[in-house]
Amino acid sequence: MTIRVKYALASLSPICILTVLCIIPACALWFCTVPFFLNEASSFSPTYTQSVLNQISKSSKLKKKFRTYLETHKEIKQSTLRRYNNGQAHVELVNDSIIAKINDEYVVTKNGMLQPIVYYQEQSLCNTPVIQTAQLVYPSEKFLQWICHLPDHVWSSYKIRYQDDFNITLQGNDNSLTIICTCTMPFTEELLTKCNNLKKNLSVSSPHAPHALTADVRFENQIIIKKNKKGAWCG
Repeated sequence: MTIRVKYALASLSPICILTVLCIIPACALWFCTVPFFLNEASSFSPTYTQSVLNQISKSSKLKKKFRTYLETHKEIKQSTLRRYNNGQAHVELVNDSIIAKINDEYVVTKNGMLQPIVYYQEQSLCNTPVIQTAQLVYPSEKFLQWICHLPDHVWSSYKIRYQDDFNITLQGNDNSLTIICTCTMPFTEELLTKCNNLKKNLSVSSPHAPHALTADVRFENQIIIKKNKKGAWCG
């Protein structure tokens, strides 16, 4: 996903959509020409792109400033900066993939970083899974890294809710299986298959068993299955 920003130094354009005047220490004047050249697949928002532009345009050493900026902003997966003899520079940003939203306030990138949702265009997040948390509860660094390694089809088949590192709920879209996890232990494809097989076996062996089951996988080398009927447990 790519965003192109046209950035002009010491030049005036009569057709620019927005011109930002920056006064820098040497009393030189730089004129930053925006629009942002956003293609349909872009994810970064104009708000984010403008913030990048504001940061790097305040230094006479543009390339050095840009490199420093990239070192602390890992949401940018790839970038290019080209300067031209006419005083213009061309910046291209490629964002890291987004795997989830947190309460419609933040997004989680593929490398496990938490970023404000305003950094991204709303239309690019329409089909992004949402992780729900309790009010004023923010996910830990361990949890953010944990979800980066979830089996791919978890995102399409389960709703994820985070309470704390030891209470993470994966609820099946059909409500037939709920899995309670902890991010202190990896949640693998093998473990997910075991949970689904236990559910199927219980349904076959107990035709009158309740439709909804809960599998607790927070303990090493065991899965505890809870039948909702009368709160009975088996494992």
